[in-house]
Amino acid sequence: MKNLFLKYKTYIILSVVAILILIFMQFFTNTDKSVVMVSPPPLPRNEQVQIANIPTPTPLVFTPPPYTEPTLDNTGNVDLGSDKIKTAIASKTKLKDSLPIYIKSFKISNGMSTTLNVYTIPEDPPYLIHIEIYGIDFEDQNTSKEDNPNVIAFIESFQEIKRQLTNKGVDIHNIYLKIGQRTYIQATTDLWIKTFGLL
Repeated sequence: MKNLFLKYKTYIILSVVAILILIFMQFFTNTDKSVVMVSPPPLPRNEQVQIANIPTPTPLVFTPPPYTEPTLDNTGNVDLGSDKIKTAIASKTKLKDSLPIYIKSFKISNGMSTTLNVYTIPEDPPYLIHIEIYGIDFEDQNTSKEDNPNVIAFIESFQEIKRQLTNKGVDIHNIYLKIGQRTYIQATTDLWIKTFGLL
């Protein structure tokens, strides 16, 4: 009788262990499925082509205007003996003791404020002066006075510089000007100067 009891006890224990093993196997199988990471689908072929073919920006090509670089003679040099160059040299000489002309916080009619700087550096040719107008977004080339407040700021600032030069006895048309140091600034100012007839 005792042996029969032990036999049934062993059978029950093995059954319980087997059930527990099955439960654990089922649990871990479900858990593994729940944490499986699904890779995102690849981009369609046409989208991959579009991304690969995004054009790179082209560098700005800008030819300095006649009021910045004088016409060269047949030898490829500036004719320092020409009447126009002589006039420009004389005008710059007249400004020698007045430069730099620096006006901070120049008030614009639309509420903007700019800083004006007219100067020269030793490396400049004898007929050229520099003009800088700070406080204007020259990346916006929109020529509409209604839509682009920078246009009005430039026009009024440039007119003030012309007035300052006139007060020093110099006609701005009689001297060569380099407006801004960066190419995009020179391109925008040239566009606005031509559009509004400032020179």
